[in-house]
Amino acid sequence: MPQNNSSGSPSAKKILLGREDKELESFDLIEVQKLSWDKFINFELKEIFHEFFPIEDYTGKKFTLFFEGVFFGEPRYPLELCLQKKLTYDTPVYIKLRLVNKKTGSERSQEVYFFNLPKMTTRGTFIVNGIERAIINQKNASVESAQAKIEKNIIHSPIKGVITKQDAKEGEIVSANTIVISIISELEFEIEAYITEVDISKIKIGNKAQVVLDAYGDDELFEASVVSIDPAERVIEGVSTYKTTLQFSNGVEKIRSGMTADLEIMTNHLENIIAIPLRAVLNKDNNKVVRKLVNGEIVYENVTTGLRGSDGKVEILSGIKEGEIIITFIEE
Repeated sequence: MPQNNSSGSPSAKKILLGREDKELESFDLIEVQKLSWDKFINFELKEIFHEFFPIEDYTGKKFTLFFEGVFFGEPRYPLELCLQKKLTYDTPVYIKLRLVNKKTGSERSQEVYFFNLPKMTTRGTFIVNGIERAIINQKNASVESAQAKIEKNIIHSPIKGVITKQDAKEGEIVSANTIVISIISELEFEIEAYITEVDISKIKIGNKAQVVLDAYGDDELFEASVVSIDPAERVIEGVSTYKTTLQFSNGVEKIRSGMTADLEIMTNHLENIIAIPLRAVLNKDNNKVVRKLVNGEIVYENVTTGLRGSDGKVEILSGIKEGEIIITFIEE
């Protein structure tokens, strides 16, 4: 284990066993941009001129024009004035040329004004027409614009799945609202049902359902559950309906796209209750009553009803007991 010599000798060494917080050196975030600009004006601009020089006359026997160098003058306007007067902060560019007369061997050198070049400020920006611009931001904007144009030419699927049909090829013109690609989701198969406004209030997300597929008949039942209910109605044959989506819970390997299904959604489930046929409940004097057979006589009894089942029966909350005889129909 390292030891710390506390005698104060020159060989003593401090060993840090824990975490040490050090302040990081500050970075100049525009240094790369400045270096790139310096490289351009000091090297790359000269290389561009060298690509065009020397220049000879059309015969190639009389004159040759050589490029000797490039240098910059002082900015035409002060930086602050450019911002105030909406001017461009630039500097004149001069090039030094040497003309050689091949016949006489004489030479002549001259400095020639070439153009005005925007000058980078100490902040790494350029001022054009009084507006300070950053080249990096402009390049990023150009890239984003190009990416946006590319995105417009890409068709994105709203779901993850397998393409089962493609009716158009690259380069073909397709009319609006035309289905050209069909995709089957890789997720669980779903059922779309349109439920009338009378029944939709009873259905909630998460309700279970039993499904019968015509392909397999009544002998094989599939389970599903409600996963979504559209809030907007859709009128079918004059009746307001609501699109309800159910997702299969079992037997997915037997299900194929496009199969026809009949389903029963279980909105509630009760056990150990008294239920009688709905037709046995009558309305009398604004009360719900049933007819009971007591000692061979018909007696009317007030009852309180509960849930109604899809099998035509209704729950009885009070008024009758288990084992009592209820009359459902009397032949006149």
